[in-house]
Amino acid sequence: MKTNKLRIGIIDLKINNIFSIFKATQEANFKSKIIEKKENYKNYDLIILPGVGSFKEAMKKIKKEGIDKKIYDFIDNNSKKLLGICLGMQLLFEKSEEFGNTRGLNLLNGTVKKFKKKV
Repeated sequence: MKTNKLRIGIIDLKINNIFSIFKATQEANFKSKIIEKKENYKNYDLIILPGVGSFKEAMKKIKKEGIDKKIYDFIDNNSKKLLGICLGMQLLFEKSEEFGNTRGLNLLNGTVKKFKKKV
């Protein structure tokens, strides 16, 4: 089968489920790679931000490792695309109420709301 020319980078925060996404992109014959923290995102056409876990912990890691700046630089190029999956999608918003208010990447307007407990 012919390989798709789209170059996909999958961000590894070490707290997310990346292997099923990596396997799916490989099965679809995309040229995909798990991105190391020092890698240049500009080498990719699409970046995937997957996630499983805490919004607060993910944002701590993103800020600590400068991933936020790499994402902002990446999307400044209009031909580049960013896809958030599960927690990765939530991280794109302004903030989250999960485990207290935490600022997100502020790429989308809105707040990730905490579910209210039913008694």
